[in-house]
Amino acid sequence: MRSEWIDLPGGRFWMGGGPRDNENPRHEVRVSSFRLARTPVTRAEYQAFLDETGHPAPPFWGEPAFCHPRMPAVGPSWEIGRASCRERV
Repeated sequence: MRSEWIDLPGGRFWMGGGPRDNENPRHEVRVSSFRLARTPVTRAEYQAFLDETGHPAPPFWGEPAFCHPRMPAVGPSWEIGRASCRERV
């Protein structure tokens, strides 16, 4: 399936400073411009990618709360998500 992509400009924002230790210290983050799919990748679409490539499923792929085929795919790693996006372009 081909995705429709949206081009988003880069920018800066403040990240951190929350109540949990792993959210600190507060710091400024710069994000380069990037492309975002107009709609989320569904579980069915991501499963097709897994089946075609042999990549392993995310750790909690089998949990019932995330199993409907039309729900967004949840839990892929950054690297596998990038590989999936390259397949969808």
